[in-house]
Amino acid sequence: MDLFRKLLYLNMGTDVTLEIKRFKEIRDDHNFTQSEFAELLGIKNSTADIERGRTKLSGKVVAELLRQFGVNPLWLFGESAQKQLQINKGDISPKVITVNSSEEENIILVNQKAAAGYPHNVQDVEWYQQLPAFDIPLPEYRNASYRGFQVEGDSMMPNLRPGEWVLGKGIPSISEISANKIYVVVLYDSVLVKKNPKARRSF
Repeated sequence: MDLFRKLLYLNMGTDVTLEIKRFKEIRDDHNFTQSEFAELLGIKNSTADIERGRTKLSGKVVAELLRQFGVNPLWLFGESAQKQLQINKGDISPKVITVNSSEEENIILVNQKAAAGYPHNVQDVEWYQQLPAFDIPLPEYRNASYRGFQVEGDSMMPNLRPGEWVLGKGIPSISEISANKIYVVVLYDSVLVKKNPKARRSF
């Protein structure tokens, strides 16, 4: 084998993406072998092909990393500095609501400017009262907390364009998220509209 072909062979599969590097970091953090980690995550045989960049991370694997180890999918793909999410510690559903004249819960709108302060004001009643609110008189919008968030940036194009609005229902636990659905994720430092991946990085 000539030198060029040998170097090409040695470099095959070594140009791995950030999510693959962080996937391996999680395995190393917990001192699992590739076979042990594969068994925990429901991967056949070993995680070797993933770590070499030959196999993409599936939505199922990302969901298992979240469920078993609290790994933030947004950190995994380099979109958040917050590595861990506390998925089993208490109710994460909205704690502050506003109601209409019939004592029915309003839908609160959070525009791009307000979203910058949203994570720090999630329990501030006065702050919520400054936001526009409305109600939809349909059964499916009752008995739950809804928020409207305005999209900023183009990371969700072509599905969502900058300035458009997303209406979402609060969930009590992050463990309830499912693949291939769009979610509004409230972190300590930001509010993001993302799609939970069915395959590699569909959000």
